[in-house]
Amino acid sequence: MKILLVTKSFSAGGSASGAGNLARALESVGIEVVRLDAYAAQKRCWHGGARLAERVFEHVFFDAETHCLRLAPPVFRLPELVAAHRPDLVQLCDVSGNVIRFADLRHLPCPVVHRMSDFWPYHGPHHYAMSPGKGPLSAQWLLKTSVFSGAELPDVRVAPSAWLGDLLARHAPDPGRIRIIRNAVAIPKNVSRAAVNPGVLRFGFIATHVLDPRKGLRTALPRLEALARQGVRVCLHLYGRITNEQLPRLSRVEVVGHGPFDRAQLARVFDSFDILLCPSRLDNSPNTLCEALAHGRPVIAQGGCGMDSYLDGSTGALVDFWSNRPAAGQGFVDSALRIAADYRNYSSSAATYAARHLSLPTIGWAYLDLYRELVARY
Repeated sequence: MKILLVTKSFSAGGSASGAGNLARALESVGIEVVRLDAYAAQKRCWHGGARLAERVFEHVFFDAETHCLRLAPPVFRLPELVAAHRPDLVQLCDVSGNVIRFADLRHLPCPVVHRMSDFWPYHGPHHYAMSPGKGPLSAQWLLKTSVFSGAELPDVRVAPSAWLGDLLARHAPDPGRIRIIRNAVAIPKNVSRAAVNPGVLRFGFIATHVLDPRKGLRTALPRLEALARQGVRVCLHLYGRITNEQLPRLSRVEVVGHGPFDRAQLARVFDSFDILLCPSRLDNSPNTLCEALAHGRPVIAQGGCGMDSYLDGSTGALVDFWSNRPAAGQGFVDSALRIAADYRNYSSSAATYAARHLSLPTIGWAYLDLYRELVARY
């Protein structure tokens, strides 16, 4: 089977990791994957200037999370690509109306699957709108006029978490065309599962922009301070873009900034801490969570969102970072102490869960089953 895999980028951002892992998962079960990288393609043509003008307009008149304007044609023309490569199916990953023309989906001679990383454009111009129709009416009008009318749906949309799948299905004309398949992750051969170092509990936080308010770092800081007041020496390791001047200054918690890293350094990154923190309310299934589990690192994450599909009582904990209730803060402290006291078992369970449920072949077969079903209909 031959798949045309289209995404914004295979190199920049968390969504690029998701697209790359999906491509490797498909290849692991024998699928031929043709990778199409919009950012790489537009560097070779004039589209880059138009993309910059569009983003400036959206920033000035709306905000950083609003995507509603297309001044120039999209980078890829799907009908031409399908005619040239003759795939059995088109797989979309993180795409916008500037990467493809959604209207083209109605004219392709093969099925189309869209793996979702957020709600856009199906919930409107805002990436993280929980339901359609949110945001300025002018942005809604621009989106429907220049990018997405609301009618050009793929054959199936894949959500990597039950939370995202349920929110999409709630507003879908046909909820049966939404499937839930978890994110894939490469399983390392040698996983460090040592016990917690005596006297110190090390936490990790990973984000492209560490201080991005959506990622919720500020909600985790008082939780760590409360844990330190229990007599635990706490160290927080921050990975991503942040200057030394921007590092949080905490009275009881040691904070270390490491800056960005590349995939070749993953083992070193996860060896530097014991527990990963994922306090965002908007990440439906961050790749860092999957990578942490694969490296035998338990995770404490925000409950009530997509991370519920990846964590249970044996691989980490779900808490409420955003609540001001004392019970919520105590819930974090209790969870951290419980994981630290039984760390070897939590670490082993995390690595086992990732190997069984998130490995490249496991996710590859799930997609192959879906592809075969869709191709048979055509």
